[in-house]
Amino acid sequence: MVIGALTGGALANAGYNQANMAYNGYKIGKAYDKLTADPFQGNGRDVIARMKNHTGEPVILQRGEAIPDANGNVVVYGNDLRRATGTLRNYGLDKIIYKHNMPRNEVVRIPKYLKNNQPVEISPRGQSVYAIRQLNGEIRLITTPKDGENIISSMYYLSR
Repeated sequence: MVIGALTGGALANAGYNQANMAYNGYKIGKAYDKLTADPFQGNGRDVIARMKNHTGEPVILQRGEAIPDANGNVVVYGNDLRRATGTLRNYGLDKIIYKHNMPRNEVVRIPKYLKNNQPVEISPRGQSVYAIRQLNGEIRLITTPKDGENIISSMYYLSR
């Protein structure tokens, strides 16, 4: 008997988790490409990916709301968005792209960041705040409990 050896089931589960993270990263990348081409397509509540965090709890990434302003610029936060969509707090990939200017290569790593990191804090609103150190700065990834699910509410560079 070898102590510390992984069983076949544990190896299969580890392989499944890796494949699932890669697949969700692929789906997020495809959605990123579509939303950079047309941020207004679909519904703000459309689910882009269902993932698991560091404890195995489900986390979802939604498209998020977006509207054009009078000049055709993308609006993903503020009173104009609230009046047009009724959303008080906008969550999702459109906000990550158009408010925080997060690059595609970081956004596709969301499943890995959630799975391999623990939150550095829990906010008074119950939000889990993940801090990921990268060569070009620290990234904050925020999940918010809403309607019985953990939803990715924001992702941004701390120094920007």
